[in-house]
Formats: sequence, structure tokens, C-alpha cells
Amino acid sequence: NAASGAALTLAHSVIVVLGDDMTSAHSGSNLAQTLQALNVDLRRVRVVVNHSHPEPGVPVAAISKSIGVPVTVELPYDVNQMQALRRGVPTVVLAPESAFAQAMYQLSRSL
Repeated sequence: NAASGAALTLAHSVIVVLGDDMTSAHSGSNLAQTLQALNVDLRRVRVVVNHSHPEPGVPVAAISKSIGVPVTVELPYDVNQMQALRRGVPTVVLAPESAFAQAMYQLSRSL
């Protein structure tokens, strides 16, 4: 809608979180087209790939290519994600030294 488009146009950064599955890879290309149609400068888009399961998924390079925007950060699979979700606390609070938390800190520094 118009309000969402205006907010995205004015935002300093737009963070797009995608999984490492085929559906996310395909929807990512549609998303980039939609953002461009809303006059969002793709240089302000930060793409985050969340590895929510231990098995390897679609390669990050393929996701980046389908979107046409480089991946800013990968959130590695972390067993603490599900435990944090069940407890209702952020993973970075539950496991602040984990690779997942470090990737979140990296994302925050890219904004």
C-alpha cells in the first residue's frame, strides 16, 4: 500500500530476511522488483540469509544472484534459536557469544 511504500522509500536501510530454501530464493527476485517499483534504492537494502536448519540449503551466492543484491550477512544455524523462541527471549541474549549473535552484531554494524 501507499503507506508502506512511503516508509520504505524514506527508510535509511531496508532489511530483507530470507531463508536458505528454494521458495525464499525465488521470492527474493520478485521482492527486488517490487522494491524497485516502489522507488527503493537497492543500495539501501540489506539482505540477511537465515539458516534455520542444520542441513545446507540453497547456496548464498545463488540467493544473491536471484535478488540482484549482495547478501549482507548470513545467520548461521544455531540450536539456541529454537530454545530462545520457546523462552521468548532473543537468541543474542540467550547465547551472546554464539556465531549467530556475532552475525547479528555484524548486521547491526552494517546499518
